[in-house]
Amino acid sequence: MVSKPTDSASKPRKQLGEPANDALRTLSLKINQLKKQIQAERIVYIKVKLIPDLCCLSLILLRMSLYFYSLFAGEITFCFC
Repeated sequence: MVSKPTDSASKPRKQLGEPANDALRTLSLKINQLKKQIQAERIVYIKVKLIPDLCCLSLILLRMSLYFYSLFAGEITFCFC
């Protein structure tokens, strides 16, 4: 007669595997949380570095447009044909 495995024989395996799965799940969640945190910090860093550059660029473009306008003010004609 062949004996069937008992439930008690399979339970220790599940109980040993569950903490490992929980640890893996916790580690995965922590890694995802750190990825999101790094991404958010990177966005803030880029904005801090980019905004002053955009302000300088807009000032330079404004000065250039005023300069070219003063050069060609008498020569500019608009044709609405």
